[in-house]
Amino acid sequence: MKILYQCEICKELYDTKHEAILCEEKKFEPTVKVGDIVFARAGFGWFDGDERWIINFKKLGMYTNPGFMPGKTKNHGNCFGPCCTYLPYYVVTAITHDKRDPHEVYYHLATKFMTGKQGYQGGYTHDEGHWKPMVIRVPPPFIVKDSKSLIGMEFDWLL
Repeated sequence: MKILYQCEICKELYDTKHEAILCEEKKFEPTVKVGDIVFARAGFGWFDGDERWIINFKKLGMYTNPGFMPGKTKNHGNCFGPCCTYLPYYVVTAITHDKRDPHEVYYHLATKFMTGKQGYQGGYTHDEGHWKPMVIRVPPPFIVKDSKSLIGMEFDWLL
């Protein structure tokens, strides 16, 4: 009979107790909290919402087609970064764990930059290997106020 050891978080089996303990120690603690106003990714989705939810709106300006992202820059083409596309304010609406890897924290982010009528109002992301959300220390007061109606939303797609 062979004895196996199990991680209490993800239920993975290991040959040694030490390996199981190391797996349990891989817990990812959230780096942001529900209600935080963050930026995470430019160039996601389709702008059809509130222009006040665009961080770099003054820099890029408004275009005649409100759903169309800004055009290419002359220097390097459209990189889908904040230099070439809109960077929205997001609010952390929920924090869950990845069903495939319970060690991984998912941050669900929503914005009023998009209404959801064109497909998205937000998405999820995480700390490792994707768009890590960065807290905006002093967000505009109207963003904080407007964001309260978005709390609790969860998304099934990556940001």
